[in-house]
Amino acid sequence: MAFIQENPLFAINGKIGKYVVRKFNGKKIIALRPAHYKKTGSKKALVNQNKFAAVSNLAKVVNSSPLLYGIWKSSRLKGFSPYHKIIKANMKYTTEDGLSVFNIIVPPSQFNFIDDVSLQNNFLVCKLHNIDKLTQSIKNGRLHLIIVWSFSKLSKSKVVKHNVKLGSYSFALSGNSVASGYQILIEKDVVAQIKNSTRCVFFVAMIWYSSKKLEWSACYAKVI
Repeated sequence: MAFIQENPLFAINGKIGKYVVRKFNGKKIIALRPAHYKKTGSKKALVNQNKFAAVSNLAKVVNSSPLLYGIWKSSRLKGFSPYHKIIKANMKYTTEDGLSVFNIIVPPSQFNFIDDVSLQNNFLVCKLHNIDKLTQSIKNGRLHLIIVWSFSKLSKSKVVKHNVKLGSYSFALSGNSVASGYQILIEKDVVAQIKNSTRCVFFVAMIWYSSKKLEWSACYAKVI
């Protein structure tokens, strides 16, 4: 990239062969033109397009949660920002149909307290195990449950449309003890999207503070 000294006689803007002249931060610069890529409708191109769209939507939604953002920011996974860490951690697990049960909304964890999550009459029921150990780890008396829904639907152009929604719930410990299970009413718009989607995957993570340090349980995922 080169800078051009402003001169009334040198009023050049736009393309010059393989270069482009434009203004940036009040200065004129000359740089190589961006490369142009030919669009293709090949199966491989569509698969890659669908995969990146799914992971990108997941990263944007996960990154919007202050709790999840803080976890990814403090993780030692590769990436120069929480958003890019989420992209890198999830790309290899994504299929041509969208997100899979191997995708994650939190980095890998030494803790695993979620035993099972199921849908029962428009309620999401989360069952836990090792609750004594979890209770001892929680210091501020609150447990946070994060749920991320991923909806996929195949369009007429064979492009999979993705929609990701996040729900965040906080529970106060009853008698300073973690319950063996929690029941959450699913929002009406989520129920409608589950019915209208070709495929739905949901992810659940538990987050809590232990001695002023943010801790989390391994991600639990299931396909509906």
